[in-house]
Amino acid sequence: MKRILEISDGNLESHLKKLISAEYIASRKDTGNHRQQTLYLLTETGRSALGMYLHSLQKLLGVRFEEESRAGDSALDAVLHGGELSRKSI
Repeated sequence: MKRILEISDGNLESHLKKLISAEYIASRKDTGNHRQQTLYLLTETGRSALGMYLHSLQKLLGVRFEEESRAGDSALDAVLHGGELSRKSI
């Protein structure tokens, strides 16, 4: 995440602590491969909050993103998985 976001260790840790405190993400320690790693998972609360945030951005920008099985899933999945969003004018 640090490399993708291009931020320092301290900044990343600060943001992650706030997201954990808000219960948007959860963390767990994994000791596989003889090296401890911390895994971060998006919670249902976090997924819902991110979906609402994306919906608000769509309204603010005056665009809508193509819908899939549930409203906002395509935009949310694109953010979570680094995909491209299809944009249509309202």
